[in-house]
Amino acid sequence: MKPLNEIIRTNRYDVFRHTLRSIALASAAASGLGLAGASGCTEAHVVLPLDQGPSWAPMCSTEVSATDITGLPLPAGADGLIAYGTLYDLSRPQLVAGSFCVDGPERPDCSPGVPFDTGESFSIFIRRNGVVERVALDEVVSAPIVLPQQALLVALGAGYRLWCEGEPASGVNPASATPVAGGFEVVANRYDCFGIYEATLLVTEAGEVQVLNERLLTAIDCAVIGRLTDGTVAPARSAEGSDLGRYFAQVAGLEAAAVDAFERMAGELSALGAPTDLVQWARASADDERRHTRDMGALAERFAVTPAVHPPQAFALRGLFEVALENAVEGCVRETYGAVVGHHQAAHAQDPVVRAAMAQLAEDETRHAALSWAVAEWALPQLSEAERAEIRAAQRAAIDALARSVSLPESDLLLRDAGLPAPDVALAMVQGLAAQVWA
Repeated sequence: MKPLNEIIRTNRYDVFRHTLRSIALASAAASGLGLAGASGCTEAHVVLPLDQGPSWAPMCSTEVSATDITGLPLPAGADGLIAYGTLYDLSRPQLVAGSFCVDGPERPDCSPGVPFDTGESFSIFIRRNGVVERVALDEVVSAPIVLPQQALLVALGAGYRLWCEGEPASGVNPASATPVAGGFEVVANRYDCFGIYEATLLVTEAGEVQVLNERLLTAIDCAVIGRLTDGTVAPARSAEGSDLGRYFAQVAGLEAAAVDAFERMAGELSALGAPTDLVQWARASADDERRHTRDMGALAERFAVTPAVHPPQAFALRGLFEVALENAVEGCVRETYGAVVGHHQAAHAQDPVVRAAMAQLAEDETRHAALSWAVAEWALPQLSEAERAEIRAAQRAAIDALARSVSLPESDLLLRDAGLPAPDVALAMVQGLAAQVWA
């Protein structure tokens, strides 16, 4: 007969696993995504031809950090417009026109106060008779595109980002729109899980967007599978090879790094006098990650990419606060989210070999996430209130960063064959965890 505490822990794990799987399924269902293998009037605007248009150069609004496109013809009765690139950063508007902002207690209030369209890569709002409405792109701009302000809005609607001041740290230049034969040449940026790119676009008079040139500015990483420990550098995704091979090679590297993280956790828990079952659980998790490294490496090679070798690393042991802080961020946030993604991949990957591999990985990662919450339950009561407050703040910051990173799109091939969630599904997963697990 099992001891009572083991029965309680088993029951709690079953509830935790059910919660994570339910969040994965509900997030996909909300987007209308089926399981793998299952069947499942605008007012006319008067505008000038290109060669008669007024001279115009983009500049930042004096009220909000966004490119001022005042001069854009607005829908009937609208006083102003503001547009956001919602899947990258809800807090940073891209374009503003007219009198959208209202007086605030200390500075102009430019927030829409209306829900964003998380199913699109942008949201556009107008203020009409004092009321804010979310509108579709074709309610604001339609062919022919004869104004630079229109061209910028069309580029935003095509998934590009338009920063009025640029981002010097990442090499991003301010947006621009220059009249050329057949339309406007627009300089904008694109973000995905490989990096930040500067694109030179042709927005034609017909409203089509053509990529003339694109260059990588900064490599970035959206992968969240596997636990990392302080001092480990997350493996970057290779620039060579197929999307699937590059993805699984990166995952194999993350899993290898997670071996070090769990070995360090086991040593630290033992040194801190944690219960023996937590120490053993951490060592078993390290063994799981060794197997995951082999399995994900095999998938990478199946798609013609050889993963880089990650040599084992040894780390100094730390105190209780440092252990609890890392556990709260890496385990209770990143690894918990990664387990939900694993369940989504196990249900939606169209490649049957990938689907089978992800089914096992999802179960293991769920146990690892459960370990993180068990460690938190043991460690947090031993800390001071100030230390617990610092950990809560770090956790909130990690959740915010996660919400931004998962909003960056992966390729259609990875969504289909690897079963990765589309940005709207990923954001729904974060929101589900925030409501049911992180609350």
